[in-house]
Amino acid sequence: IKQAIRREYIKSSDDPIHFLRKYATIQHPQRGKIKFNLYDFQEKSLQDLRQHDYNIVLKSRQMGLSVISALYVAWRLTFCPDERILVVADSGNGAVRFLNTVKQFLDRLPDWMLPEETLINNTKQISFSNGSWVKAVASSKQAGRGESLTCLILDETAFIEHAQDIWMGAGLALAAT
Repeated sequence: IKQAIRREYIKSSDDPIHFLRKYATIQHPQRGKIKFNLYDFQEKSLQDLRQHDYNIVLKSRQMGLSVISALYVAWRLTFCPDERILVVADSGNGAVRFLNTVKQFLDRLPDWMLPEETLINNTKQISFSNGSWVKAVASSKQAGRGESLTCLILDETAFIEHAQDIWMGAGLALAAT
């Protein structure tokens, strides 16, 4: 069994699409907890997130890309040490909602897959013993300024006030790492 778990851990750590196909569940309003099935465009978006340093997605509403982004954040937190991820949304509620999606996914993973210890787990931050963390903040001119980031997510950017200022501060810090 240990060998099978080890192989599965390695396969999941190497391939976020495999990881999400096998472990992702979401909360459906009528059917409760269901398996998350990736559409082709969502799979392509995951590949793009992994392959390219900068991704801008112009899309219509309700395409599930915020969920895909949250699940990708969960994958990075789980398998990539020293990740420093900032999620900026148009409001504090939006930022917390995004982080809650990350948390729900992490809570449903098998214990053997998660980092050894959770150091912080509150409404605005998750931090693990592998050095990885994610913070969720509302948009402001100062959002992300002074942070040393490995990933920046601007969720629902069209509604984010001061998006250009955030990009100039946090985006430049991101480029440095």
